[in-house]
Amino acid sequence: MNALERRLNRNPWTEYLTGGQLLLLLAILLLGILVRVVGIGEAPRGFNQDEASAGYDAFAILKYGIDRNGMHNPVHLIAWGSGQNAAYSWLCMPFIALLGLSVWSVRLPMALVGCVSLVIFYFLLKNIHRKNKAFVLLGTFLFAIFPWHIMKSRWSLESNLFPDLVLWGTFLLSQYLRKEKSGYLYTSMFLFGFSAYSYGSAYCFLPFFVLPVGICLLLRKKVTWKQALLGVLVLGGTVLPILLFVFINTFDYPQIELGFLTIPRLYVNRHTEMASVFSGNFLESSLKNFRDALKILVTQEDGLPWNAMPPFGLTYRVTLPLTLWGLVLCLKNIRKRNAQGPEFLMDLWFAASVVLMFVVKPNINRINIIMIPWMYYTIAGTVDLAGRIPHGPKAAAVLFSAAFLLFAKTYFTDYQSMMEHKFSYGLGDAITQAAQAEADRVYVTDKTDMPYIYTLFYTQTDPNVYRSTVRYRTSHVDFEEVASFDRYVFGLPETIDPEENAVYVLYQPELEKFPEDEFEMTEWGDFALAVPRARGEK
Repeated sequence: MNALERRLNRNPWTEYLTGGQLLLLLAILLLGILVRVVGIGEAPRGFNQDEASAGYDAFAILKYGIDRNGMHNPVHLIAWGSGQNAAYSWLCMPFIALLGLSVWSVRLPMALVGCVSLVIFYFLLKNIHRKNKAFVLLGTFLFAIFPWHIMKSRWSLESNLFPDLVLWGTFLLSQYLRKEKSGYLYTSMFLFGFSAYSYGSAYCFLPFFVLPVGICLLLRKKVTWKQALLGVLVLGGTVLPILLFVFINTFDYPQIELGFLTIPRLYVNRHTEMASVFSGNFLESSLKNFRDALKILVTQEDGLPWNAMPPFGLTYRVTLPLTLWGLVLCLKNIRKRNAQGPEFLMDLWFAASVVLMFVVKPNINRINIIMIPWMYYTIAGTVDLAGRIPHGPKAAAVLFSAAFLLFAKTYFTDYQSMMEHKFSYGLGDAITQAAQAEADRVYVTDKTDMPYIYTLFYTQTDPNVYRSTVRYRTSHVDFEEVASFDRYVFGLPETIDPEENAVYVLYQPELEKFPEDEFEMTEWGDFALAVPRARGEK
């Protein structure tokens, strides 16, 4: 055996797959990457206020050292008043530093996270089902084309980072079980801890996942007590700042400023709203939460079009029987499994997710942690049934390919026409043009959600200027309403004066208040910029 052959045999790609299988895998990964990355600046069309918030605070901390609320390196953003998780903003910072602040630079990190997760999922399947290449390849293909993971990877809602971080940590645990190198174990604990900064659901999920995993590893003698202790220290050290954040906001203690970071106190703590079991009748609330969450999984939608696209749902609606069959198979096989293998990790992940379903008031974002094991069970059911018929795996690949092509066509065409009305399409262009006008006042419509954050984002306003000039309609509430800052006023004046040195960013229904003989209009999507003709001619 020559040196090249020895290197190929040690390569994690070529030591497992034949040449043809490797080409197939690369084609699958390329397809998955392209459908997650191509055109992310334009699809979904427009820009969500949560994206703008995460992006602007990342920009402000990066350039000025404080977020829009004056917090220096906060472990959790105050954002609107009721908070926004900070992990995604941290992730955005290097991209904003390199590419500037834009829709593209804010969405690109999530798209890349989705692409990395696709590769990670392949290696996780390989660790779990090493002897079943059909399971590994077909499973990777299905993960690449499932609508939920594609859609959540294409826009930058910070909660959508949570399941990917847990996936990465779970893969590293599976690597540790295979190779027994402590570095994998400790890095997985760090990732689990870091996931607590991505979404509040982690506060409930992680104890019910990590603790049972640790117990199983100890009982199976896969870790020593020393390794377990060091793992706890890594996890505990990582989550300590966010635990302090939860503590001071639960018990109304003042915020903590440590110089290099801030543990803020929110104006309003929304954790009790999300975890509704703690705000009313425990049994009634928990059962209602579970029923509502189960309904979401069965119907594969929650009424929010940015989470699921009818009629395709989360994993294509026809897959529900496959998912249930895969779940049954995996539960039946628990006792038969090799005690040394990593198969139990997915089951414990699913079990912890089910616990979460009782605790939080559900939508897809809040229970998104269940989606990875849910997809895994869908794959398991598909592979099992496909294996029972001649050429079944190939037939399954063809049928899912057809479903994917229909999904992709709809997503990049008709769906975008719908989303432009949900994500304030055109508002950014109108604000950008208005900012260039030499006007004393820029009136920005208040007929959209949180217009002030879009204005901060697209004008890249210094947060110190914002804080020194801001006036609120409502302040220190869960969602603060800004009346004005600097020269920007949110909402139209009672009387429109064409002689005022002002320009107007308008929502389409407001155009009727601006006569064409007195104002020059430029339109983008649902929004427009009105400039007084008399002033424009000067």
